[in-house]
Amino acid sequence: MIRHALIALFFVSTCALGAGGGGGGNTGGGDSGGHATEVADLLKQAEADILHGEWVPAQESLEKARKLAPNNADVWNWLGYVNRKQGRLEDAFKAYDRALALNPKHLGAYEYRGEAWLMADQPQRAANDLATLQKLCGNCEQYQELAEALRDYRAAHAQPTASQ
Repeated sequence: MIRHALIALFFVSTCALGAGGGGGGNTGGGDSGGHATEVADLLKQAEADILHGEWVPAQESLEKARKLAPNNADVWNWLGYVNRKQGRLEDAFKAYDRALALNPKHLGAYEYRGEAWLMADQPQRAANDLATLQKLCGNCEQYQELAEALRDYRAAHAQPTASQ
């Protein structure tokens, strides 16, 4: 999923943001405040850092992008992702919630927030995000990824039966 999302991020950052649209199609975007090229460059740098698991430099690029485009749901979603990968769940939830406030149909934010709920041992909240994804996009990639993560979580946390 991350590879597909990063390819989409690259496309968004070089095409949609560069054109001043704020990017993301049905996934995000928002106001880039006249800094579309700079935001696109920062997102491109963050993408490269994320691909290499370099969370701190990715976060630095995303924070700069956030300051330039505070209403860009994609930037907030990626900030949530990077915070989650660093184990900072409170910051991740705040970022995902901001992305969803800006774009209530942001598929990536629901998927990644659901994965964060699993890290926080709150599978019911992850299931709620999964249900929202199903309503928004049916059996889309984000739905499938979160459904798999939830299945894996439940299997890992299954209570043994009396006969085991």
